[in-house]
Parts: sequence; structure tokens; C-alpha cells
Amino acid sequence: MQVTVPSASEAIRALKAKGYLLHKSYGPVRLTTRGARKAEELAERFSILRQFLVDVLKVSPPTADQEACEIEHVVGPDTLTRLNAYLVFLMQCGQDTARLTQHFHEFLENYLAGEACPDCGVTPATLKMDSASGS
Repeated sequence: MQVTVPSASEAIRALKAKGYLLHKSYGPVRLTTRGARKAEELAERFSILRQFLVDVLKVSPPTADQEACEIEHVVGPDTLTRLNAYLVFLMQCGQDTARLTQHFHEFLENYLAGEACPDCGVTPATLKMDSASGS
């Protein structure tokens, strides 16, 4: 991450104004209690998104790190709650979710290779046509 001194100074000022940091000019920067709570919240958001990207969508870990960091700032709380619920469901539900997840990963491999799913016959072209029509 490449950050200029002016950018860092501006970020510190903005976070201090929101009550997340304690900072005196040229002194150390410390999180307030509110700042620590916000940092924990962002870390949790990042963790949920990264886990979904890596474990469900099979995005490479470096790409997942970058994209989860970007998404965490814009995804709404309801969507994040639903993603987390889906992850919990996949990991802990008594149903055969492992089989479903494995089947999705096989479907994804075929999709990314431009091939039809051997089970349902869905192709990338089919999905593009469906998404364009709003179905």
C-alpha cells in the first residue's frame, strides 16, 4: 500500500474528527474505544467477505484480500448479514451442503472454461443471456 504523507495526515485528521483516534501533532496515534470497536467491525466484515470469496467462489487469496478490502467499505449490513448466514449454513447445517458446495465448484470450473455444466447443461452464454433479460 503506497500512501503519501499528506494523504496519511488527512486520513488521521478525518479519523480523529470522527472520534476514532487520539493524536497530537507529531505524536503517536492511538485508537479510541470507539475506534477500536470500528476496527473490530471492519476486520469482521473483511473476514466474512474474504471467506466467501475464497471458500465459496474460489477466488485466489491475494485477490480475495484486495477485493474484500474494497467491498467491505460499500456492502450494506443486510447483505453482509446474509452472506455470513450463508457461510454459517454451509459450514454448520446438518444437510449435505458440502455436496452442494462441491457441485458449485465443479460448475464454476466448467463455467470459467466456457463449458456447459455436465449435470444441468447451463453454459456461460446461457447465463449471460439470462442476466441481460433480467431473469
